[in-house]
Amino acid sequence: MPEAVLHEARGFPDFKSLHHNAHPTTPRVLQLLVEVMATVPDADTRLVNLYANQGNADPLVVA
Repeated sequence: MPEAVLHEARGFPDFKSLHHNAHPTTPRVLQLLVEVMATVPDADTRLVNLYANQGNADPLVVA
């Protein structure tokens, strides 16, 4: 599970148990993120809508 997802899950009761599955955000993961986001049209907010604070970590899960 990407570290960014863990950050979003910090309010869940089983948060501490999730840390055992943490995957660091490495340069390779960031490169994959760039590749994934390059396929998403600019106006498409289904994957990420930062203005609505939605989907902040979702692209990292896809990457």
